[in-house]
Amino acid sequence: MKKRILSILLCAVLLLSLIPSAFAAKEMFFVYAVKVEIDEPSAGQHPDFTVTPHTTRYFISKIIWHDITDDVQLHADDVFKPGHQYNVSIFFFADDGLRFSDKNQSFAALNGEEAEYTIDEDATTCSIEKTFPPIDATSITSIELTFGAKVGDDIESSVKAAFTDDMPYVLDHISCYNRTDGISQNSGKFLSGKVYGISAYILPRDGYTFAQAPKLTASVNGTNAEVNYVDSRPEMRTIVFKAGPLEGKDPDIVDSVNVTIEPAKTYEYHSYIVKLTNGCVVGGLTWKETDQSGTMILSELNPDEYFMGGTTYAAFVTVNAPEGKKFSEMPTVKVNGVVCKQGTVRNTWSFNSDTQIVVKAVFDTDPTDEPAPDKEQGYSLQTQPVEREEIPASGTAYENHQMIEIDGAKTEVQTYMIKDKNGNGTNYIRLRDLASLLNGTYAQFDVDYEQGVGTNCITRAAYDHPNGTEGTIPFTGEQPYKVNLADTRIDGFPKPLTSFFINDSNGGGHTYFKLRDLGNVLGFNVGWTSERGVFIETDQLYTAAD
Repeated sequence: MKKRILSILLCAVLLLSLIPSAFAAKEMFFVYAVKVEIDEPSAGQHPDFTVTPHTTRYFISKIIWHDITDDVQLHADDVFKPGHQYNVSIFFFADDGLRFSDKNQSFAALNGEEAEYTIDEDATTCSIEKTFPPIDATSITSIELTFGAKVGDDIESSVKAAFTDDMPYVLDHISCYNRTDGISQNSGKFLSGKVYGISAYILPRDGYTFAQAPKLTASVNGTNAEVNYVDSRPEMRTIVFKAGPLEGKDPDIVDSVNVTIEPAKTYEYHSYIVKLTNGCVVGGLTWKETDQSGTMILSELNPDEYFMGGTTYAAFVTVNAPEGKKFSEMPTVKVNGVVCKQGTVRNTWSFNSDTQIVVKAVFDTDPTDEPAPDKEQGYSLQTQPVEREEIPASGTAYENHQMIEIDGAKTEVQTYMIKDKNGNGTNYIRLRDLASLLNGTYAQFDVDYEQGVGTNCITRAAYDHPNGTEGTIPFTGEQPYKVNLADTRIDGFPKPLTSFFINDSNGGGHTYFKLRDLGNVLGFNVGWTSERGVFIETDQLYTAAD
């Protein structure tokens, strides 16, 4: 029996010796050396983060550059500074199945020289480190500048902005040449569509010198720049910038303005509503009757005069440039979308100064056999008839918060809704809230109140009489109201606008108006769509269409 067991054990040993090595312990392979090359620190150059190993048996996981002098870590867009000392740490990981080993030979080499190294415990990662000598603080071998130019930028300031405090060189002066027009332009602003050549004369900071050619290189916006020596000043360099042709507009120049004015219409009172583009401001408007050619002035209209049929009238609009801006030498001027030309008779314009022009627009009214209507006090600003709506003399007003789009921007406004005699609800807006929201737009207006007669007064001017309640919520919930039957004075003339009054706890109160009525008489458009909701267009006249 013992012999039989012994025979079985001997067979088992024999079988194990015949098992292929694949089933035995896995053989370990090693990386016996890491070798890399990296750009060494050089004044004005960026740190090198694009190192490639000599073999695919290991890979780089990260590179860390350290400024020993300032004790800071560097990024790819930093530059090496003269006089500073730097070191670099490069981290590796071995390919699958490999391990790092330093047993057979010198393990780490950087740029062909031995480097300090560390291998982690499991030998799958390692790092090498090298400290470089301080950069020569007296020799500048490269110049790198980033130069930008936009239309309207100051020439000298734009070039100076390319030189920062951490650079070992400074700007001495520039020489700028407008290549498009063939003139020197060392000051002033960059103009649209021009090509410029700029020579920047550069000096080294104290303690530095420039390397001699051809060692000194320069680049501007990533492109090699021309480097010259100036005979009398060998430490200076000339760098040529090529900027342009530049696109855009000079922000301080107004090169166009469009004047929108309501044309003369038979038996309508003349309008003082003028809208301008590009931030221009109306400096004045007068209407004058002319001969049929529009040349000879016959008389000037008074505010209470209407346009007669079959007559020619000219509107003279004084247009002021926005504060701090000037008109270009030849701006494009339009009236109601039609280009005006200097030197013509009917639609023309002229300079009063570089900040003010006068636009003349001539209109012909339709002839008619109808007799002229009796003159009424005041004149009409509205583009559609306006009448006071019949609403209950008193009742309940219901609080509402409504989103209103004003020239494309939405804002939330507290409004109050009342019902007419048929039970239909209409929202009304507080007059001072609207004046505050539209202030500074084409449709701005001022609000005042005549205590003696209890009349709201509206003037088409900047909102100069706020009382501190604008944008507040003076009431909440349902409130009792009383109809306001007093006419509203607009530019001194009464208009029958629909409005009501809500008293507050302090003995005062607030007047609410229909938004469409205000748009009609003051000359801004009010509309509604399912997509936009209620909207106001301050540069458009009222159309009475949703």
